[in-house]
Amino acid sequence: MKLKYPLISGPSKRRHCTGLKPTRRSAFILILAYCPLQIACRFLTFHLSIIVLHHVSLSYRGTVFYNLFKVKLL
Repeated sequence: MKLKYPLISGPSKRRHCTGLKPTRRSAFILILAYCPLQIACRFLTFHLSIIVLHHVSLSYRGTVFYNLFKVKLL
């Protein structure tokens, strides 16, 4: 029992000591991965908003031209 106990406590202590480094690394990796994702999401939302605004403006122009055309026809 005395021999098994240090063997069990040894790796757990080592895991505990080295367990902090991978979490820091994983957190760093997550931050590194999250930042470009956030930028990409913002970029995509920005582009989507531009596309939506463009389509809205085109449809608005279309309706304006359609109304003018209708007025001219009438």
